[in-house]
Amino acid sequence: MARLLHLETFDLPGLADRLPESAQVEVEEMRLAAYEQGYSAGWDDSVAAQSDEVARLRADLGRNLTEMSLSYRDARCHVLGTLESLLHDMVTKVLPTIAHQTLGQIILEHLRPVAETMSAAPIIVTTAPSN
Repeated sequence: MARLLHLETFDLPGLADRLPESAQVEVEEMRLAAYEQGYSAGWDDSVAAQSDEVARLRADLGRNLTEMSLSYRDARCHVLGTLESLLHDMVTKVLPTIAHQTLGQIILEHLRPVAETMSAAPIIVTTAPSN
């Protein structure tokens, strides 16, 4: 069974009633000032924590975009390498042997820049304006 915890109180019963009215007003003003000071300190801590979190998230976003950029370049190089062998196989299989020997390299030389241009399409990352 739970026991109730009774803490000692330092208020003197009826003390507020025995103080002069000016002292009662002053005590109330002190309480309000202490409350306001505590509230303000809590608010400042909250704003600082939020600012720290926003800064951390922006740094994470920048780091992730940088990593994504490196991954994109690697992926693009890999796709172009694979596409090169695919184009070579297509020219080899589609053209007869004699045409392959004479036209194959010319066709590949014309298709490589087209493939590179098509694979260089920009990637657009949309974020909030503040980022």
